[in-house]
Amino acid sequence: MLWPYNYCNCLLSQVVRTQQVVTATLGEDAVLNCELMKPEDARQVTWQKETTRANENVATYSKRGPYVNLPFQGKVEFEDEGLQNCSIVIRGVSRGDESCYKCLFNTFPDGPISGTTCLLVNVRCVASMSFSDVTKNASMVIPASITGEKCL
Repeated sequence: MLWPYNYCNCLLSQVVRTQQVVTATLGEDAVLNCELMKPEDARQVTWQKETTRANENVATYSKRGPYVNLPFQGKVEFEDEGLQNCSIVIRGVSRGDESCYKCLFNTFPDGPISGTTCLLVNVRCVASMSFSDVTKNASMVIPASITGEKCL
């Protein structure tokens, strides 16, 4: 009896197209795409940020239009507004934005259908080298250091 359940889950996962991972550099914008691949009567699309405690609602799009929840206003905007294709952009990503985000289509009569994208935030690294007096044809050691976390 497990086979039909797994088969059904596999088919449902193909209904919503998202990127599995989006990588952005600290301070840049990140676009998270989400598209419902088959015609469904979608009533609402909700983007949620997955946290250790619970999923936090980020933004919602319905026939009444877009709404970004208060903690995300000025940070998150809709890139594409629609009940079949609904993408968001996270402006100036920070380390706190690094998480997985669920795109949830509330459909009738089938119920919720979702896809997930994980956002990874990289930082630019700073490399530095120091030189002292160099003699022609002499061997030398050049001290170098790279600072940054999850460098590009």
